[in-house]
Amino acid sequence: MNKEDILKKSREEYKISDERDKKIETEAYSNAYLAIIGVNAILILILFFQKLFTGKAFADYRVFFLALLIGLCAKSYTNYKYNKKKTDLYSFILSLLASILTLITIIMSGMNIF
Repeated sequence: MNKEDILKKSREEYKISDERDKKIETEAYSNAYLAIIGVNAILILILFFQKLFTGKAFADYRVFFLALLIGLCAKSYTNYKYNKKKTDLYSFILSLLASILTLITIIMSGMNIF
C-alpha cells in the first residue's frame, strides 16, 4: 500500500465516524429540546391550576410559557430556513408575535399596570 491509499482509507474511516458523531449530537439536541418543552408544559399546567384553585402560584406561569414559545419560534424558523414550508413560516410568525405579547404582559404585570 502506498501513502495515498493509506490516506484515502483513513479519510473514509473518519468520515463514517464523523457522520455517526453528528447524528448522535443531533439526536441529543433533539431530545434535550423535547425534554425542555415537556418540563415547561408541565410547569405551565401546574402553575395555571395552582393559581386557578388557590389564587396564588409559586411562580408566574407566563415565564415558562414564554420559554415554550421561544423554543417553538426557533424550531419553526430553522425548519422554514431549510424546508421553505409556509406552515413553518406561519408558525414562526405566530410564535414570535405570541412571544412578544407574552413578554409585554410579564413586564406590565411587574410594573403593576395590570
